[in-house]
Amino acid sequence: METARKYHTFYQTEDLLAAIDNAMSVVQEMYATVETADEAKKLAEAVQKLVNTRQLLEGKATVVTEKRETTQQDLEIAAMLRAEQTKQDQMT
Repeated sequence: METARKYHTFYQTEDLLAAIDNAMSVVQEMYATVETADEAKKLAEAVQKLVNTRQLLEGKATVVTEKRETTQQDLEIAAMLRAEQTKQDQMT
């Protein structure tokens, strides 16, 4: 853990962004020599990971948090569904 802390302080966000830029350049060069669909897919996945990492470092990553609240309307819909299910069960 101590080693991880040392590297965390050693590499600043700007250094990581520069590394991502270099990696993107390498991927672009590799894409010029792609011969199969599998190679293209692997490079596309690498680009997606690089973009996600860049957005995370820049604070632009999308974080989805969901808070569900049950409203009166939700309860009424659930009651109607149960009533309909009961009707269906009685018919069979």
